[in-house]
Amino acid sequence: MNMRNISSLGLLLTLALAGNAQAASLALRPSANMNVIGDVIQIGQGGTVNLDLRLVLDAPESASGDYGLYGGSILVSYDTRHFDFGGFAPNGVTYFCDPLPPGGCAPIVTTNGFAQTVQLGFDNAYGTDRVGTFSFTAKGEIGTLATLDLADSDDFFGSFLHYETYQPMVLGFTGASVAVVPLPASVWLLGTAIGGLAARRRFRRTTG
Repeated sequence: MNMRNISSLGLLLTLALAGNAQAASLALRPSANMNVIGDVIQIGQGGTVNLDLRLVLDAPESASGDYGLYGGSILVSYDTRHFDFGGFAPNGVTYFCDPLPPGGCAPIVTTNGFAQTVQLGFDNAYGTDRVGTFSFTAKGEIGTLATLDLADSDDFFGSFLHYETYQPMVLGFTGASVAVVPLPASVWLLGTAIGGLAARRRFRRTTG
């Protein structure tokens, strides 16, 4: 057990006695450029799925709206038959990891059969803010409905803290659902038109 977990345990016990845990949610939300019907992202086969990781507090900590700084470690899990991990672009947060690898902190990708996880630790996140953006490539067949699950990387002690008070946080986690759909008819028509023009040019070269 590392020192971060030991500290979290002590803080959790203290907080349980105090009964004033800061509640919040962390969710994978479709980026603005995603096509969403209901709560499901619609994407063509081979398309890029962009997901914003958003931390939202249930209530402001003060009348001034000062939310403070937060951090913790997450796991995003999915099936490699449905998704390829493209990367994570942080939005003003810093990575943390323990122990620190030679190349510094970065998302850690682990594969077990078709199951794959991306582990990411971050500090200095603000409430109601976009922590960063994940990108994935949709690999499933048309008609596939697949999920990306989000969880605390430490599901026993919990890893999230409010760094101004060093109180642990009680978070709810929400993943994302993605449906692989046929490309719009306009895209198919454009592809057919381009193919027709190319064939016409080849025909002119051979007959000219």
